[in-house]
Amino acid sequence: KVLDHPTAFSIGEMSPNVMGSLSENVLFRGGYDGSDTAMLLHSAGGSNGPVKSDTMIGSSGIFEGGIVSAMESVDAGAIESGQCKFFFNHMQFTEMELDDMFAGTEEGDEWVSLEIPTKYVLDSDYGRGELWYKLRNNIRKFRKVEPDGSGA
Repeated sequence: KVLDHPTAFSIGEMSPNVMGSLSENVLFRGGYDGSDTAMLLHSAGGSNGPVKSDTMIGSSGIFEGGIVSAMESVDAGAIESGQCKFFFNHMQFTEMELDDMFAGTEEGDEWVSLEIPTKYVLDSDYGRGELWYKLRNNIRKFRKVEPDGSGA
């Protein structure tokens, strides 16, 4: 539920160092762990990307960091501000917490690992819980699981 947990603030309101058009982007709640910092995810990095950031997350096409370059790229029109998303803090789990999560089910749901399109990750138009609801229902359709947890 991290991807679709917007705060009431823009990144510019919470960080005066983020300026220009990018400062108007909504700040999302990444979790309760961290040192009260924000991180930038975007789809404009890599060796040929306009944002100077080579830190790709897996093979997702999503990059972390490069805030100054991202501000310059948005203001120059090289990328859209919607290609960037800011998260305040992050989620962190111990090995035991992960084991417990993967072992349990709730309301017919089990933990599954999936890669979703970049546009879903960076889309800031989802309200709280909307993306999770969409993904959860698509997984249920794919796995043919009824709302009561039984197989179809």
